[in-house]
Amino acid sequence: MRRFVVLATLFLPASIVLAYGCGGGAEEPPVEDFCGWLADPANCYREFAQDVDIRCGALGRGQAPQGSFAIREELAICVLQTQNGAEYEGGQIIFDPPLDLAAVTDPIEPLVQSFKILKNDGTTCATARFTDRFDFGITITGDPMPDGGVNEDLVAGGVFNQAGQEGRDTLNVTCPAQKHYFDRLQVTKCRDYEAIVPQAELDFNPGSVGINGVVRLRIFYPPPEGELKNAVPYEVEYFECIIPAPPGPCEDEEQNGNETDIDCGGPNCPNKCDDGQKCASDSDCRESLTCKLIEGFKKCKE
Repeated sequence: MRRFVVLATLFLPASIVLAYGCGGGAEEPPVEDFCGWLADPANCYREFAQDVDIRCGALGRGQAPQGSFAIREELAICVLQTQNGAEYEGGQIIFDPPLDLAAVTDPIEPLVQSFKILKNDGTTCATARFTDRFDFGITITGDPMPDGGVNEDLVAGGVFNQAGQEGRDTLNVTCPAQKHYFDRLQVTKCRDYEAIVPQAELDFNPGSVGINGVVRLRIFYPPPEGELKNAVPYEVEYFECIIPAPPGPCEDEEQNGNETDIDCGGPNCPNKCDDGQKCASDSDCRESLTCKLIEGFKKCKE
């Protein structure tokens, strides 16, 4: 696929990429024609997609580099290992702040997540953020451009950022070298282009006992070629990271359920209790131990 190089822009620091608008009570800029922008085959979001293509990710669901977190209790670094069942050259996804399982299981505020996508040599391929479907941003690291010109085989990269949470009518859009301000509800007047409204998806399942969790980041771009009316979005998946399943009963270092002591004893726990641990009957104790009443408590003893 031919890449169309757009003008490069200075990479914004993370604190700016994450900011919402200008603040300070400044007047809002005039609202632009959202339908006209979406229908324009040369709009800056499409040009950005044509330039970066699948850099740092892969086209389609289940195609992205896959990796895992080392432990469930610390979800800060996902080490990439495979892609489509084959060995992957490496790299990491850095979550800043670390992924918070409570944000999904007991949400209080909208999940705000930032990512850094590292190559196997430790250099940054991309940074991204996600707040919700219409509030996200991604910065793609471009190739060094030759002096005095551009090369269509190189990626210019740069920043795409959109601020516009669910429930808000406006979208603040920043593309390389451009800024726009739209009323998202205008799309009701051009439903044929609704599918290519800039949007992202953070697929986040914390998992359950015996079942691993997973987190995936997807961004939906306009197709780089062809008609935009009724177009199917160009879906780029940047990573798939497995979250180790939570420990089950008899594995969580707590006395719960009908265990007679921590992770042992009871009718449903296969682990037998050691010397000195509490029991209800001899069947709760490991071989050679019996359940005896000692100082008012039943414990496994020789």
